[in-house]
Amino acid sequence: MRNWLGCLAMLIGLCGSGAMASAQEVAHEFSWDEAPGYYLKDEDDWLKDELTLSRQATGEIHISVCRRHLMWGSGVVFGFQNADESITLQLAIDCEWHEGEASMNLTAMRVEGAGADAETVDRKFGGNLAFDETHAIQLILMENEVILQAGELQISYPVTFEIEKIWETGVGSGGTIRFFKFDPLTG
Repeated sequence: MRNWLGCLAMLIGLCGSGAMASAQEVAHEFSWDEAPGYYLKDEDDWLKDELTLSRQATGEIHISVCRRHLMWGSGVVFGFQNADESITLQLAIDCEWHEGEASMNLTAMRVEGAGADAETVDRKFGGNLAFDETHAIQLILMENEVILQAGELQISYPVTFEIEKIWETGVGSGGTIRFFKFDPLTG
């Protein structure tokens, strides 16, 4: 009887702790740890393929290191670009320092031109996220808009060109993004 009760208690404990929660299978993981002013671009086409096929990518993000730089931001950038690289939309989760504390917020911007001639022509800001915590994340690619949801926040930007390239880049920070397998039958 004791063994049965012990097993039941252990099962209840495991279920209550979330250890047996319905864990989703990781389809793609991208980790980075970059110095201020440096970046790591994910060269895998998984994100582009997923957004092109299912129009969404869902997962989680955790940025645990935020490094300050005088000219460049820190965090992770999701880029959407046309074929000749003359127009880029960037949806980002930025981390920055204020009075000795790191915080994160959502940013969307449109960049026109390539290389040294690139110029930010428009920028929007979303709300703040807690730093060094795991947040749910979702990227949605619609016909005329891209949307980034992180935690309870959302930022979007209109798309006025044909997207040919999609990528993610870790910049001046350290963190991990895990995207989960999408099942069209269960969502």
